[in-house]
Amino acid sequence: MKFYDEVLKRIKEEIEKDPEKLGYNGKTDEEIVTILNGDYHKEYIATATFPPRLGQILRGIEGTPNIMETQDITNAKVMVIN
Repeated sequence: MKFYDEVLKRIKEEIEKDPEKLGYNGKTDEEIVTILNGDYHKEYIATATFPPRLGQILRGIEGTPNIMETQDITNAKVMVIN
């Protein structure tokens, strides 16, 4: 599986399972982007602020073995960076 495919898979799982109960169901794509990119709060005895869910998804991928493919490296080498 390509890296990008893995990212999309994890985002899809996040939206479908909504483990943090952030309320993706019934939201537009734009609203979901806002939720994924924004900090969120949980109330315990005290309130804690957590980093954006998208960041957590990507950090989860960094520990996943063997998600890179040769084509990913080839694509990265020819990428034009402005």
